[in-house]
Amino acid sequence: MANSEVFFFVSHVAENRDSALEIVGELERRGTRCWIAPRDIRPGRPFDDEIADAIENSRAMLLIFSDLCNDSEYIRREVTFAGESHKTVIPFRIENVLPRRGLRVRLSDLHWIDGFVSRERAIEEVLKTFSSFGNAETAIAAPAAPVQDAVHAAPPTATPRSKWDVSQRTADTARPSPAKPAASGNSLQFILFGCVAAAGLAGLGLFLATRNGETPAPPSPAALTQPAPTPKPTSPPAAATPAVKQAITLSGSGDADLVNKDYDRAIADYTQALQFDPKLAVAYNGRGSAYYEKNEFDRAIADHTEAIQLDPKLADAYFHRGIAYSYGKHDYDRAVADYTEAIQLDPIFAGAYFHRAIVYQNGTQDFDRALSDYQEVLSLDASFFLAHYNRGIIFQALKKDFNRAIAEYTEALRINPNYAPALYNRGVSKRMLGDTADGDADIAGAKALDPNVGK
Repeated sequence: MANSEVFFFVSHVAENRDSALEIVGELERRGTRCWIAPRDIRPGRPFDDEIADAIENSRAMLLIFSDLCNDSEYIRREVTFAGESHKTVIPFRIENVLPRRGLRVRLSDLHWIDGFVSRERAIEEVLKTFSSFGNAETAIAAPAAPVQDAVHAAPPTATPRSKWDVSQRTADTARPSPAKPAASGNSLQFILFGCVAAAGLAGLGLFLATRNGETPAPPSPAALTQPAPTPKPTSPPAAATPAVKQAITLSGSGDADLVNKDYDRAIADYTQALQFDPKLAVAYNGRGSAYYEKNEFDRAIADHTEAIQLDPKLADAYFHRGIAYSYGKHDYDRAVADYTEAIQLDPIFAGAYFHRAIVYQNGTQDFDRALSDYQEVLSLDASFFLAHYNRGIIFQALKKDFNRAIAEYTEALRINPNYAPALYNRGVSKRMLGDTADGDADIAGAKALDPNVGK
């Protein structure tokens, strides 16, 4: 396909090729172009090069997700590369399963398009999401993450515009507080069909003096948090009443509204869902996320609390309430308590570890616990280079352990060689140790990758 064409890159495991081709056929019959291997591999071209080119030139990635994806190294590589290429990832579940281990870090924290419930409705939701991109450049979170939020090793500090994006601001040097992001942004952003709640952080007001009295400028905005997850996907029980089914359908519409950042409509859909089923915990949880996006933090906390009362095992509700406490109310003790409860309910909840680490780092300044939580994220996904980067910030700016900072930045660069902030900060750390030549070389290399790094 020509670079100017708008199309989906369709990621799938070989065992699910028939299902993937069926979905591609439905999308292309409706006028949405797709790229899928091996159908679109050009003869004589290296397979991996073709995959990379297709991802880079696509508008978004559609991940056909089944349990087999959890054990596929190719799926993990494609999702990682899509993130580095700033592409939106839309997981389309063909089985009622969730991601595990490394994929969970990137995929499990948000809602999904569930093709196994109603294939026709799911296809329409994909088309609606894809059409909402328009002609603008699209991106994958952020985390989480997902969310390009950053803790910087030097001023000015950063506050996020969205889950995976940051903008510069003046530091609060007294006690830096995680700040609520606005709803826009165009960095790494996973759209796992549903709420794309933004969870941010404010950077540290830290000034690193170099030799000759220099103050190094901060790296350019960098992704480092996981996306704030949304309620897990809900399918109607086998014996669900018509009212319950209608409530779940309306709740799903609220999720779609959140993807499109139509928060008032999302609130209306969730509220209508609760009229049909007043005990639908995920609707309260979703509505709480919408209130959070409107900076109505007390209402957000109230809805997440109601969700917890209805379903005390709903880890997402604790997580979201923690987000509201940390970034909305700056109540770090309650935020930590909620993240901890989410982790106890779901021990591989990477987003909860990540945001708890941010509170430890920026709110309570318990840096050893922050390091431990970032390490836990890495134990879930060793390729998550931003956790290494953030650990480097702590060693560099807070512990003044420049050798360990260099080691963390080097590991981040091993995973992502083009990550300019890590290269820049490694150069600063080398200069602090007196290695001016190598330090200057790193800083020059970082500026070659990103002329704005350090500004």
